[in-house]
Amino acid sequence: MRTAIIIKIQTFALFAVAWMCAISAGAQERPTPARFTAPFVVRDGIIRDAAGREVRLWGVNYYAPFAHNFLNIAEVGADYRQAIAEDVAQFRLMGVDFVRIHVYDREITDAEGHLTPNRHLEVFDMLLEELDRAGIFVMLTPMTWWNTPENQALMDRHYAFWHVGVGGSFGFSNFFSKDEMTWNEDAIRCQERYIAELLAHRSSISGRRYGDFANLVAVEPLNEPNYVDRGLLTQAAGPNELAAGNSRAERSGPAACERLRKLWEDYRGAHPGEEAQVFGQFRGELAQRYIKRMFAAIDGAMGHRYLHAQSDRSLNDTYIRDAVTALGIEVLTTGCYPLGANQFDSSWNDHLNFFDLIGKWNKNVAGQKPADCPRIIYEFDAPSTLEGYPYGAMALAFAARRAQMAAMFTYTPSAVAAYNPGWRIHYLNLLHTPARAVAFAAAGEMFRRAPVGADLPTDAQRWEGPGWTIQREPDAVTFVGDGLLVHSGKLPDSKTPATAPATILASGSSRFVSAEGNGVYRLKRADNGGWELTVFPNERLVNDPFRGRSFRSMANRYINVNEWPVVSRLIEGPRRFAFHLGGKGNLVCTWRGQGDPVPTAADGSFLLTPGTYEIADRSSKP
Repeated sequence: MRTAIIIKIQTFALFAVAWMCAISAGAQERPTPARFTAPFVVRDGIIRDAAGREVRLWGVNYYAPFAHNFLNIAEVGADYRQAIAEDVAQFRLMGVDFVRIHVYDREITDAEGHLTPNRHLEVFDMLLEELDRAGIFVMLTPMTWWNTPENQALMDRHYAFWHVGVGGSFGFSNFFSKDEMTWNEDAIRCQERYIAELLAHRSSISGRRYGDFANLVAVEPLNEPNYVDRGLLTQAAGPNELAAGNSRAERSGPAACERLRKLWEDYRGAHPGEEAQVFGQFRGELAQRYIKRMFAAIDGAMGHRYLHAQSDRSLNDTYIRDAVTALGIEVLTTGCYPLGANQFDSSWNDHLNFFDLIGKWNKNVAGQKPADCPRIIYEFDAPSTLEGYPYGAMALAFAARRAQMAAMFTYTPSAVAAYNPGWRIHYLNLLHTPARAVAFAAAGEMFRRAPVGADLPTDAQRWEGPGWTIQREPDAVTFVGDGLLVHSGKLPDSKTPATAPATILASGSSRFVSAEGNGVYRLKRADNGGWELTVFPNERLVNDPFRGRSFRSMANRYINVNEWPVVSRLIEGPRRFAFHLGGKGNLVCTWRGQGDPVPTAADGSFLLTPGTYEIADRSSKP
């Protein structure tokens, strides 16, 4: 039995090397020039780049340096640098040109807000450098506030609330509720200190300050801020609700509420009038003071122009909206999880019609009365489903609501994607969710071209327009245009262009390519008139990737990958391909950089293992 296990591991290791070579080959290419040039500015309500072009960016949230993903990558023994390089190479192949990161401040600060250089920051250096090299733009949210598995372990192991500094960073956010972040003077000073030190931190790789990375184009101070409300004046969180892992710790405890009441009483005494109106003014002024001080700290540390972004939370409140407007905020950040009550944490959501749900989200956002700003969709997903069509619908809805940058939450690093650990209600990875990843890539191409403010289609099963199709059953998203064909699932001839485009990215067959299995492949026309083919492995789902209903909110808890089975397995065998690319079809296929051709079957097809190949038409040679 031991021998069999060893042989199995060795076989998988060889297989892993093969498909990692395919990724590495893509990573070695000269980076594609970015579509846009930083810095970005807002003119006439539109985000434009340095050349005046209207910006459209499509991407993901990504967290290899922090929280669940950081621990899970270590648990499987993967190298962080290689893991990040592999994922960024996948981003480029999928057309991703935008990554949003909310930094887990509890993992890199002390109780006073000072930066505590550690392995998290070293890995963050790797990520920022790799994204910059790849020409991918970044939006940074310095404060997340939320607890992390590592932080919780410190509390459990060392009673860290009473013994601070016993082995690792234990950040200032542990000592403040989420609403305190926006009004408590001590919390605000910690954040100012932390922001200045974070953006002044120098990469251990290049020596550049974070604030000097030219691809850092937008900064939002705090992830999903909570502002004060009247309930805090009368009802504090109880002593048993204050553990940092508890979502109720978002609200202030008794001591903090008493401090807030004193602030309110002083303000009320100086401002006569109807109490509800005066409290609204009080709330708005606290929010305005907080946002102003955060951007002053960011401005002081950034080395170049950037977009000032602020959450649209509570903007239906007149006083909050007026506070944001008065500060000249350039961009609003908006989330999109288009689900009904109690559906966010369900095991499977395939039964939901996301066309309807996204239509409702669109109407809701259209009905808001925000400041006249463009939007960044800082997080979006259709949780607990592997279907890809919701991404296509979201792409159109985002453009309709003046969003110009959008980041799915969250891309699962390939090093641990077989387990889908961490935020397990979200699952996107080129290797382990192949059809969904291609649908996501097609949606990005639609987003970049969709008209602003257009009405959404109303059909419940299929949305269609010039060059694109979004279909619920069977799940499929297709984009055709500008020399590009991206399709998830089998592509009907009626939706196929007459001649092969310059690039095909697909999971499934078409008139041009017959592909065995569900794995992704990319076919790209080479400068010499031939083709370059990148083949990825097929995938098989072997367990529930969402791991069942937890019957508690936010079922995205940490799991140790050494204690759980895989949910997705990459298939180790070769895949059969046939190509119909015009000409006489007398094709020869060779490994990239090698001379020996792959054997050709009698029907002209090829049996290909994951890797990168060159395809040429022998009949075209003299």
